[in-house]
Amino acid sequence: MSDLGAIFAYSLRYAPHFKVKTSLKFIPFRKRLHNECKPFQVEGLNPNQAIWFVEAVDRKPSDPVIVFLHGGGYVSGLNPLFMIFLTKFYKAANDEKLSILMLDYSLATSKKGKFPTQLKEAILLYKELQKSCTNISLLGDSAGGHLALNLIRHNQYASETDKVPVIEEFISPNRLILISPWLNPTLNHKDRHVDKFTHYFSIGAVNVFQRYHERPQVNYSSDNAFQQLLPSTLVIYGSNEALRGDIEEFIEVNQREKKIGVLSSKIIRRGIHDSGIVWPFGKNSVAYNCGSWFSVDHDNV
Repeated sequence: MSDLGAIFAYSLRYAPHFKVKTSLKFIPFRKRLHNECKPFQVEGLNPNQAIWFVEAVDRKPSDPVIVFLHGGGYVSGLNPLFMIFLTKFYKAANDEKLSILMLDYSLATSKKGKFPTQLKEAILLYKELQKSCTNISLLGDSAGGHLALNLIRHNQYASETDKVPVIEEFISPNRLILISPWLNPTLNHKDRHVDKFTHYFSIGAVNVFQRYHERPQVNYSSDNAFQQLLPSTLVIYGSNEALRGDIEEFIEVNQREKKIGVLSSKIIRRGIHDSGIVWPFGKNSVAYNCGSWFSVDHDNV
């Protein structure tokens, strides 16, 4: 346990799980959004597991909806930092028709258990959302990025997880945003670019989180991780984070194989893992960059 990252990973199990309404109170001078904190009813989920951060007024099927999948190694829940990030993201996107739906998935330390419980819950939400929306995008942070990629590829690789149903008539996401994505839960990792003074998320942390997976772990940065074309994708990560090797391999593989519609990437100088969530302020922030990127139709640029 000399690895500070492993100690951090273990401590996340005991982090407080904030209710969304409580988290929003941490943001001063914030304007209340339409239908914020309103539950989105999904059969098979608890009433407050799918929650609107904002729902557009008179939302139509063609209006964009982002499903936000939070990070935390599947052992830590929603917290005020995510609410601050989404507030800044929504402002930067500058689209009154945009809605943001959050999944407060079951934690791997709970009675419901290890991954793929979270994938099953994400699929239930996605299937229900498809009934009222044809313009869905995914925003995944860290473990949420892992979950987003799992959701996209599940229909083609359903045999990996026989406990999780497929999505019939699956509507592929329109766009995908990955922030410091956890792409490789296996114990075989690329070379790390870790700042020894900021390595709260390290190899040791990855190894701790990996224990909460029941299914065979899949490296999503490998050449054969995806059969289908991925949507237009933005990947943001830090220059000093432990996941940089896997993230850059993911970018290189998909640029070479041309498996992503439009691939954009941005590296945060001296950024650590999830620095964009930890500090989502300013016009050069990750939240601002993500929101600005989302506001552009990259497929028709």
